[in-house]
Amino acid sequence: MLGSKKQRLSDCLRYASQHSTLEWGAYLRRKGSNWVIDNTFGLKGTQKTTLNDFVAISANSTWLTKALSKQSSYRTLKAADSELGVQRVYAIPTQAGDEILLIGAGVLRKTDLSFLHSLIDHPDDGFFSSTLGDYPPKLNIPPAGSSLDLAASLQVILATVRKALSADLGLLAIRAGDDFTIRAVDHAPDQFLSRSFFVDEITPLAQKLQSQTAFALSADLIPEELGSFPAADLLGIPMVIGLRLIGFLILGRKKPFNPADLEAATAIGSHVAPSVEKSILGDEAAYYLQRFALLNELASFGGAGLDLCQVIERGEVMIQRAFDATRAGITLYDEEGKRILLSDETAMGIEEGHLRLERNVLEIGQVLRIDNLHPNHQPKSPGSTAISIMLAPMKFRGQLVGVLTLESDRPAAFSEQDEKYISVLTSQLASIILNTRLNAEMRDRAGAMQAVNEIVQEILGLSDLSLIASRTAQLMAEKFNHGMVLVMILDPELDELVAEGVAGVEIADMPHGFRFSRSLGIPGEVISFGNSVLLHDVRQSSDYVPIPGWEPGSGMWVPLRSGNHIFGVLSVEYQRKGCVDETDLAVLEAIAGILSSVFTNVHQTVQLQQSVRQLEAVRETALDIGTDIELETLLKRVVNRVRTLIDAHGAELGLVNQEEEVIEVLVSENPWQEYSGYRFKFNDGVTGRVAARGEPLAIADFNSWRGRQENAFKAPFTTVAGVPLKLKGEVIGTLVVQDDRPAREFTHNDIRTLELLAPLLAIFIRNARLYQELELRMQAQRLAEERLVRSAKLAAVGEMAAAVAHELNNPLTTVTGFAELLLDSFPEDSPEHEDMNLVLREAQRSRTVVRRLLDFSRQSDFLRVETDLNEIITTVMQMIQHLASTENITVRMELWGDIPLIRADRNQMHQVILNLVHNAIQAMPEGGELFIQSLIEKREEDDWLGIRIEDTGIGIEEEHMDKIFEPFFTTKPSGEGTGLGLSVSYSIVSEHGGYIDVVSTKGEGATFTIWLPIQRDEREG
Repeated sequence: MLGSKKQRLSDCLRYASQHSTLEWGAYLRRKGSNWVIDNTFGLKGTQKTTLNDFVAISANSTWLTKALSKQSSYRTLKAADSELGVQRVYAIPTQAGDEILLIGAGVLRKTDLSFLHSLIDHPDDGFFSSTLGDYPPKLNIPPAGSSLDLAASLQVILATVRKALSADLGLLAIRAGDDFTIRAVDHAPDQFLSRSFFVDEITPLAQKLQSQTAFALSADLIPEELGSFPAADLLGIPMVIGLRLIGFLILGRKKPFNPADLEAATAIGSHVAPSVEKSILGDEAAYYLQRFALLNELASFGGAGLDLCQVIERGEVMIQRAFDATRAGITLYDEEGKRILLSDETAMGIEEGHLRLERNVLEIGQVLRIDNLHPNHQPKSPGSTAISIMLAPMKFRGQLVGVLTLESDRPAAFSEQDEKYISVLTSQLASIILNTRLNAEMRDRAGAMQAVNEIVQEILGLSDLSLIASRTAQLMAEKFNHGMVLVMILDPELDELVAEGVAGVEIADMPHGFRFSRSLGIPGEVISFGNSVLLHDVRQSSDYVPIPGWEPGSGMWVPLRSGNHIFGVLSVEYQRKGCVDETDLAVLEAIAGILSSVFTNVHQTVQLQQSVRQLEAVRETALDIGTDIELETLLKRVVNRVRTLIDAHGAELGLVNQEEEVIEVLVSENPWQEYSGYRFKFNDGVTGRVAARGEPLAIADFNSWRGRQENAFKAPFTTVAGVPLKLKGEVIGTLVVQDDRPAREFTHNDIRTLELLAPLLAIFIRNARLYQELELRMQAQRLAEERLVRSAKLAAVGEMAAAVAHELNNPLTTVTGFAELLLDSFPEDSPEHEDMNLVLREAQRSRTVVRRLLDFSRQSDFLRVETDLNEIITTVMQMIQHLASTENITVRMELWGDIPLIRADRNQMHQVILNLVHNAIQAMPEGGELFIQSLIEKREEDDWLGIRIEDTGIGIEEEHMDKIFEPFFTTKPSGEGTGLGLSVSYSIVSEHGGYIDVVSTKGEGATFTIWLPIQRDEREG
């Protein structure tokens, strides 16, 4: 029995090899750990030996053992096994559990493996005996590429399968995503044709189809959309290619289907699937070839020189024929005006009732397909009997061009395939329409540019601005038949637009030179924002202000500009709506650009001439005032000259004090009042604002200006203008002019003249200041030289005094000693004792003088410590308080509260102050007032500490002022002074890095001031 099964298997395999890549087969049985070949077919003698060697290899024996637990397995053969004559070896386990069918073949399909499994699992079924001579059945399926269309091909395939499986009826469904559509019926009601149903992944039917094997189609698996079937028993057959399910067959008959039928149906489903797919692909290929032929025909319009109407008319005929439609219509869309246009670009309202389907498509931007049009949906063509309709937006690179409408009097006349393709078609059509429009625009622009060139040739030689504007308006009206042309120039002083050029074919009498407010209407909007404006219907704009005597319809307004500055508006208007478009606006902008250049050149010529005059005036002014180097005189001449140059009733000049952030008016010249000495804070008034911002400023009505100082009096002048005086980018002063005449306003040219003059004035002021500083420095240098000479004198006298003192000191010592001895030898009441006492006193006084001379000349070491001079002053004043009171002298002190400590020799500074105070007391023999003061003052850009000693005594003779610090010079009577006090004091102060100032008036007193430098660390302390 087993042998007969193997024989039948061999016979089936032998026949199966005729319909696949199967070359040979062998029946293997496991014996212990080895495999034994029981039966073979198709193997030659040498191949059988090679196969024995192959299964004996340990790795291959292990592979066969593992294959028992799988449905199937294969190995790709190596070069060493080439004698087996196949690419792969397949191992298919049998139901016996330890037997394997080994197949040598190329690459087997899944259906071939399913068939082999059927042979092994059902070796005794009658199916194999009945179909062995014809398996798979020789189905009469039309080859791919035949002349049959898709519906006919599917019908033949379905009829063939139904007959092969002896079914009473059949249906063939094609898959698209999760949707299935019945595309062919055989011996079944036509009502099933074209029905679609959805198969969700989780439904029982989907799970059955995923098994890829035929299955009994019970009532619960039948989709509701299909309804009921007349047959008693139904069979579902998936059509699978690889792992792809492309559709499935439904067969029905009164006689039930047996398992053998299911096996055969599975194999047949996989067998016919490629033919079904090839038929679908062939039909799609034919479809797309036809459509691409249509695209090629449409593309040929681009080079045919057709106008837009011809393109649309021919395109509608070709599209209607290609889609077998009752009607094809193209509706254009004006995206700028948001309107639907007919094919001749006549405007239609977007809310028109018979265009609402087109409007909907425009809004959603997607294809709209209706298989059964509702009677209430009115198609575009009146009286149409269309049942199905398809509309698609025409877009190219995001630009909406219009809508393509297809109508048919057949239901579901347009397929999903048509819906997908029409997007490609409409994009091509949109591109053609845009190109046609562009070509027409280019031709129109070429003509317009020729007209523009003619206009330019006529106005280029003109030099008067008013004449240029007037002639341009006339030429534009003649060349382009404009209804009204206005060339409006901005008057900056009155802030108005002046119609310098007026012309047009639709105006009877429009005055030249009439004015608009700068902020009024569409021209005001163009001036404010700098953008061109196009209106198809000006009545729809709330900004439009009508011109008296003019009926507005449509218009364009374009700015005239020089760089970023807008100086006018060029406008074109018509009394009819819709007379302007983007092309017209482009031409107008081109004319405006050229006109702007002409105006700018003429204006620059006028400005150049004005600048030449201004520069000449500035040059003369510079020559006139440049010779003054005395600052006060210079400033007065500057102010006087500016008044004349600008024709202003008033002018003032102020300089900046950066530390206090104020501007002080140094010179003011006007008929109202004297403003010299006024101080303005930064940002206060015109002067303060010009200084703070460093920019020119002109105020037409000063008394109503918000920037003037709060609560300030009403100014006698009305208009003010000011410019900063800058030096190396820094504001050093301001120049301001005023005027009280009602009609007077400082113009741009006035400001420009002041700006040209300001740098020169700044340099002149800088030079005058430098001259002043030079004078001060020269004076300081002379004073320093005098002090140096005085110091040299003191040094020379010191050296001489030291020598003399040393020579005198020894004799005086001897005289003093002997005088003391002699004095002791004389009685006190004797005349000799008194005479000798006098000799001793004079000798001692001489020794004191000599000692002071030695102190003056000796280079003693300073003992410098942190010293509070206020404390030394207080100590000195305590010492002389009694003396001053006895001499009827009033003492007054004024000490600086936060005086810094300085490094000084306390004893020496005490000596200096005491010397000067004694001298002051001696200078007031009749009594008086002694004032001593400590102070801090900036001198020569450094901080100095001063000690001022002032008396109301007899003063110093003017001829003695240069000698008072010389050693031994004194104005005191003989015997009352040595003439060394001031010399020693000056020497001490000089050693401390300072100096002594003296101011004196004969008979009124003298003031001595000690100046000592404050070091940085002392200031910080």
